[in-house]
Amino acid sequence: MRAPVAAAVTAAVLAASAMTTSPAQAQVQHPAAHPPLIPFPSQFQLDVMSKARKVGTSMPTGWWDKMSAKPDAWFASDEARAIGDNIISWQISETGGWPGGDVVTQPFRGEEGQIGWRGHSTSLYRFDQMRFLARVYAATGEERYRRSLDIGLSYVLDAQYPKGSWPYGSHPSVAAHNARYASFNDDAMVKAMIFVREIATDPIYAKVSAGRPAQAKAAFDRGVAYILRAQIVADGKLTAWGAQHDEVTYEPRMGRMFEPPAISANESAAVLLLLMGLDNPSPEVIRAVESGVAWYKASALKGVRIDRPANGDRVVVADPKARPIWARYYEIPTNRPIFAGRDGIVRYSLAPVELERRAGYAWYGDWGDAVIARYQDWAKARI
Repeated sequence: MRAPVAAAVTAAVLAASAMTTSPAQAQVQHPAAHPPLIPFPSQFQLDVMSKARKVGTSMPTGWWDKMSAKPDAWFASDEARAIGDNIISWQISETGGWPGGDVVTQPFRGEEGQIGWRGHSTSLYRFDQMRFLARVYAATGEERYRRSLDIGLSYVLDAQYPKGSWPYGSHPSVAAHNARYASFNDDAMVKAMIFVREIATDPIYAKVSAGRPAQAKAAFDRGVAYILRAQIVADGKLTAWGAQHDEVTYEPRMGRMFEPPAISANESAAVLLLLMGLDNPSPEVIRAVESGVAWYKASALKGVRIDRPANGDRVVVADPKARPIWARYYEIPTNRPIFAGRDGIVRYSLAPVELERRAGYAWYGDWGDAVIARYQDWAKARI
């Protein structure tokens, strides 16, 4: 059954458990207030992709998880030094960050432009590169690794906005009109905060620069404060978070044209898991967690599943035996699941969205499962 039929099925569920929501602390910005739709891919993207390295030069996903398990002595080896030198060669001098893609197997040779294999000109927080440099520096004590790492740490810490959030990265492309926003998208801010907490607590970073741990601790605390202020309020009740928020006003904001300002069940999961990982949570943190988990429980969609036919499409199907799932985006103020294509038009079912976006984006998921499971342990620990 196609999404319009499934929408009728889920409507009863939402009517029974829906929250009447309202924007957080200010009016939500309408897509019309953003720059005109940019064709996809843009000419800028085509230009940089034509110069990008091939996928084969990038490390596979999870490369650091495997390398981090190696003994300390290995990080003084010629192999580790070569990887460390490759990482240094890709560091972007203007920012101290690194390009998209984990290109660590080969050095930057200069002809590509520091764009990475995906064609990103974006300067990103490549935390695993910095973790690797930290281990190599600890094993060798060589100044070039310390210097590169310290520049990278400065980039991460200096990127934080005064009110405590982090943007996705440094985007020189004018096409990225949403680049300045506080970004929970792809767990960007949460990942930044996890790394900043490492800087504050791992002794190796004090050896890189004596003042870094205290600076990082203060930055982490500001990040938590921003998260608490940005939690979306609905009818006087706290709910969850959007994928992007205004870095000054805390309002949910639009990302790409198919990413409306809304409550996001995807991005909010990592935020809540981060908060539940805090030692000695404050009353404000406890309230935020309790409210966020309540929103997940109230917003679960029951009686539907997502099928993927042979043509790659995504189809919403009625199934009374299906496990609860969540839509990625919930409308403010109705808490109805919403969807959008590259035209930016918000729709209430998935079927009208063009195939490329319908099949190429995570519109539904089990994101609430991890939150609710972790909450059970978290709540017991507080009894």
